Amino acid sequence: MIALSPDTAIRLLLSVRPLLLLFVYLLLWFGWGRDPDMPTVIPLFAPSPGRTPGFLRFVRRMEADSVCFTAEILHLAVEGYIMIEEVDGEQTERKRKADASGKVYSLKRTEKRAPDAPGAEATLLEALFEDGGK
Repeated sequence: MIALSPDTAIRLLLSVRPLLLLFVYLLLWFGWGRDPDMPTVIPLFAPSPGRTPGFLRFVRRMEADSVCFTAEILHLAVEGYIMIEEVDGEQTERKRKADASGKVYSLKRTEKRAPDAPGAEATLLEALFEDGGK
């Protein structure tokens, strides 16, 4: 039998104890600690129904700006409530000099009426076309 001095026995016990503790932790982890496999997450890149682009920008920035207004105008055009047309002619020459792009656009109502539009869209259509068409 091997005789160990008390100092050697204490050093051996202190060096083996962390390895024993690691072994116990590994057994516990493999038995109960592993997380289940996560399902695949597929992001949906579409706004909620009834939410317009201008409204979503307003919610994100918490202020209304010209981009919100432009987004609403473009959304109305996509939905078919208005048409956006480029205006040509000498009547717009003065405006062309002031505009960096040199283009002037006009908005025209379509046959789709405001009651078909949800809340803010109907209000915007009424404000833009108080005279009824152009």
